[in-house]
Amino acid sequence: MADDGAQLWKRALAQFEFHRQRTDPTALDAMNRIAQKCLHLAARPSFGPANCAIRAASVSRTELSQLRRFHPRTKGYPSFEPVVVIESGSDLIVVEGNTRVNRWLEERREGPFPMLIVTPAAA
Repeated sequence: MADDGAQLWKRALAQFEFHRQRTDPTALDAMNRIAQKCLHLAARPSFGPANCAIRAASVSRTELSQLRRFHPRTKGYPSFEPVVVIESGSDLIVVEGNTRVNRWLEERREGPFPMLIVTPAAA
């Protein structure tokens, strides 16, 4: 894993610390638990630095509105951290930052919006 990839993983996983539950020994476990829910998977996936690439991107309001989101909530603490998405086929599914995306769209913010895109290795 390249140094910048390691730094991007560090940034992404730091956002999942807030979401950790007793069943999540690590932030990566929290990310995979949430990914299972957001991607509607029967089993917990294993997304991580060993089998996924990660890249940073900035997206427009139009691109932001095309992300697949898990819930419609807009209330939460203010944050401008990058949204973490998993690339699945032609879809980008938000696994961390659903509330931020919804709020940014509701407030008609213009962007650009920061995003970290996790891409699983081809099977």
